[in-house]
Amino acid sequence: MDLLDSLTDRIFFAIPKKGRIHDKCLELLKGADIQFRKIDKRLDIALSTNLPIALVFLRESDIPIFVSKGRCSIGIANSFQIKESIYFNKQGSDELNHLLDLTGYFDMIPKLCLQVPKSSQIRDPKELIGKTITTNFVNITRVYFMKLEGKSSINEISTKVKFVSGSIEASCALGIADGIVDLVDSGSTMTLLNLINLEDLFESIKNEDEIKPGVELITSKKPLFSELVELIKHRIEAVYHINEYCYCNYNCPKTKLDDILKVTPYKKAPKIAPLISAISLENPDDEQWVAVGVLIEKDKSGVIMDVLRENGAEDVFLLDISNCRV
Repeated sequence: MDLLDSLTDRIFFAIPKKGRIHDKCLELLKGADIQFRKIDKRLDIALSTNLPIALVFLRESDIPIFVSKGRCSIGIANSFQIKESIYFNKQGSDELNHLLDLTGYFDMIPKLCLQVPKSSQIRDPKELIGKTITTNFVNITRVYFMKLEGKSSINEISTKVKFVSGSIEASCALGIADGIVDLVDSGSTMTLLNLINLEDLFESIKNEDEIKPGVELITSKKPLFSELVELIKHRIEAVYHINEYCYCNYNCPKTKLDDILKVTPYKKAPKIAPLISAISLENPDDEQWVAVGVLIEKDKSGVIMDVLRENGAEDVFLLDISNCRV
């Protein structure tokens, strides 16, 4: 920690050092123009070359803890680890500020599933009460079984929840667990190992703190360099919007404008400009046209363009956004 203690003029930004969201986080930093270089390949620290930021690469499970304790002012973490940290600290979510929901930027958000071998004949989560569960989400799992068993404290549960850091899915086959709690993406590994899903734990216990499955930009309650935190937020927010939206421009008759605008819902207001041609100048009574510019969601752009054309819009085209501030 001597090196970190010497970087008093920089904000500490916690980034997953590996795992499901590591690569996308690096893309996010690049898009936000946070340039950096590692001090030493053996150290999980990198210094930004264009902003007073020190990137600290941590295990996903550690990021909410470091941020909530103020050692890192800002970080990117998945909601499963945030919830695990909340239950570990027993302080609710008051130690963290949830700045941005970045879920849409990441390709796939897994589910936290309670799984058992298909051959076990167990089909109801209550059948696992009193048995052994392995997971690396010990606190979430204990809270889940506390509710399932109708107890008031995790210390009262009869279910034995054991921590395993890796290869959790092999626990049942090796005879050390009756069930597991693990993250599931497509479910292909679960199917390959003849496991079945009994319940999504996150869905079961999410209501009390309203944390949704996904990825978030978080800060400590009293971050250092608060102005720089806001700058980072706005830059990352811009990258998120670039990934989610594109700019759609089209021409349409003024008489059809109200109906056509329903096809392209806008963030604040559409940009509308009169379309003046030589014909309309010579004939003032000629049907007037307008040019419309609006942000639309990328993953719906094909359908939107088709519907625009069907409703009388012409010259419909899309533009990618290279950067923005929203």
